[in-house]
Amino acid sequence: MVHGLTFVMNTPFSDLTSHLADASIGLYSMRNEHFGIVEMMAAGLVAIVHDSGGPREDIFKPGTGYLATTPEEYTTYMYGILTQPNVADDTRQAARVSAGRFSDKIFQDSLAMALAPVLILSAASMI
Repeated sequence: MVHGLTFVMNTPFSDLTSHLADASIGLYSMRNEHFGIVEMMAAGLVAIVHDSGGPREDIFKPGTGYLATTPEEYTTYMYGILTQPNVADDTRQAARVSAGRFSDKIFQDSLAMALAPVLILSAASMI
């Protein structure tokens, strides 16, 4: 740890939750990868992630985090988060709300709605 900065890589899930509880920024630089980003957002971290694949297409909505590709972009976003607490707090709140799109309840409801026509047709054909 240097000046409040800790790098945690490939940590076991049992340790991950305590890291998420103590952190304020989540940096994720792997290309085309999105596993773990929603968890960071739900925990209230401001996520700065690689501008590619899943994060760009599926995870981020405007105001819920930052997409970066260069070290300079990562650094600029980190500096902004640390020096503009009101913006960081708004981003955290928006990220938590956005992460709710991936809840078990939303998934179950969406799956039930998608399957309903098939189940109704199947039940009708059995009569």
